[in-house]
Amino acid sequence: MDIIDRYLRTFRSENTKKTYRCSINKFFKVIKADPKTYLDEERDYEEDVIKLWESLKGRPPKTVSTTMSAVKGFLKKYKILRNAEIWEELDRRTHGNRARTMDEVPTPQQLKEILRYGTLKDHALFLMVSSSGMRVGEALQLLPEDIDMSHIPTKVIIRGEYTKTGNKRLTFISNEATEALKAWLKQREGYIEGAVKKTNFGTEKAADDPRIFPFVYNTARKSWIRMITKAGYDEKDLETGRYKYHVHSLRKFFRSRLTLKVPVDIVEALMGHEGYLTGVYRRYTTEQLAEYYQKGMEELIVIQTPLDTSAINEQLQRLKSDNLQLRTDLNRVMDMLMSSNSMYKDDDGFLSGTVRWKTYEDGSKQILEFDKEARGFIPVGRRIPAEEVKSPDWQIIEIKEVENYAKSLRRRGML
Repeated sequence: MDIIDRYLRTFRSENTKKTYRCSINKFFKVIKADPKTYLDEERDYEEDVIKLWESLKGRPPKTVSTTMSAVKGFLKKYKILRNAEIWEELDRRTHGNRARTMDEVPTPQQLKEILRYGTLKDHALFLMVSSSGMRVGEALQLLPEDIDMSHIPTKVIIRGEYTKTGNKRLTFISNEATEALKAWLKQREGYIEGAVKKTNFGTEKAADDPRIFPFVYNTARKSWIRMITKAGYDEKDLETGRYKYHVHSLRKFFRSRLTLKVPVDIVEALMGHEGYLTGVYRRYTTEQLAEYYQKGMEELIVIQTPLDTSAINEQLQRLKSDNLQLRTDLNRVMDMLMSSNSMYKDDDGFLSGTVRWKTYEDGSKQILEFDKEARGFIPVGRRIPAEEVKSPDWQIIEIKEVENYAKSLRRRGML
């Protein structure tokens, strides 16, 4: 194991290892030294560091900061320039560590136009990233068992060895990203077979690649550049020469869209920003986080057309109004029906009016009364047998039953 590998094995994140390896290799290239013999040579180490720093002039401050940090840690590992003032001096001369490129965050419509020129794997990858807040490097490390599509919404577990901070976290992807992922998984094996045929090295490893997206970051980046170029969004920053709509803009898209509906601390935790993870996981359960995500998922829709609820709401209001009118009309009709038995007392105190009767098949009769709750006529009082109805005294019997019915109405305050 060489001195670079021994240094890098202390880091957990594969992305950090790759970035730092590039930085240290650049260092040795600039100072024209061999890593195998560097520690055994008598060198002006401060001069080596200054040469590296000068070679980075004109580069974005964040790139300078990352490169210098990698080399600083490397040299300190081997007890070189541990407490030297050179590091503080170069920090002062590096104007901050903010990125100088003016990033542009795509709108849903712009992202839709960009993805129009993508393949199935592009749709799956970039919709997952834009709807989850994952880094592209994290998404490229995912295994099938890291994704639970039976959960609503689809849950993604990002293992600690994939993340920049080394902390495991969970996030979610949108419904349209889930559909794109399902479509990609159906074609994944065919993609691998084609990739194996095209390459002359690493064939066995590529064929057995268990990752959902079996390709490297550079492949994803090239796909993104191809799409933004065809869509006309390939403008570059005049100062840094970097694309304004670069692949990392998708994380900013996620943050800017989801915070419209979801608390910022939850969004930051889903993105993996360490200052929020512990607090959010302590306050919210997985299901509560899922509920919050679902509330804001509509803001992350790109390809599928969001449901226009304005027309539906207008129709619902009209239906409510119509329903209210129907209820008013129905109550009016029912009141009329209730008064269909128009019992009243005349000026001389005699009971007068009309009463509705029901005649059964056997000839028997019974008074009918309209019931508002039942919304229909119901029989009340005594059911008069057919023989009484046919008797010569029927009129007397009828009057007596009507009087009894009138008493019932009085007791109920209806007469």
